[in-house]
Amino acid sequence: MRHRYNKIVLNKSKAHTRALVRSLITSLVKYGQIKTTAPKAKILRKEIEKLISRSKKRQQVHAIREANKVFFEKDVTKKFFDEYLPNVKDHQSGYTKTYKIGNRLGDDASMVLIKLTHFEAKAEAPAEAKPKAAKEKGKKENKAAEAAAK
Repeated sequence: MRHRYNKIVLNKSKAHTRALVRSLITSLVKYGQIKTTAPKAKILRKEIEKLISRSKKRQQVHAIREANKVFFEKDVTKKFFDEYLPNVKDHQSGYTKTYKIGNRLGDDASMVLIKLTHFEAKAEAPAEAKPKAAKEKGKKENKAAEAAAK
C-alpha cells in the first residue's frame, strides 16, 4: 500500500529522471516559461524552488558551482545569476507559477504552462518547428506530373 508516500514517480530510471529534471530546469531558465505535463511540472517546481533558495543564501562562487551542476548550458547559468536572481532577492518563495492549459491531443495527458515569476528580462523565444510542406496535389496528379517531366 502507498500510505503517506508522497514521491512523484515518472516510471523512469533514477538517472533518466535526474537528466529530465535538469533539462527542464535549463529550459525554464533559458526561455522563462515552458509547456510540460502536470507530473513533470510538479517535480520541476520543487527542484527550481530549491535551486533558487540555495543560490540566494550561499556565497556567489559556491552558488555558481552548484548551479553549474544543474544547468546543461553555461550561458543559462550566467542568465540565471545576472538577470533572474537580482529580481527575487527580496522574495521568500513563489518563484514559479503554473497554469493548466488543457490536455494533449495524442494521449490526453494534462498539460501545464510553468513560468518563472519576477522574470522581467526578455526570454528567448524557442525555435519554432518549420511547418511540413502541404501536399500540393493528390497522388495521381503527382504521378502525372512526374511522367510529364520525363
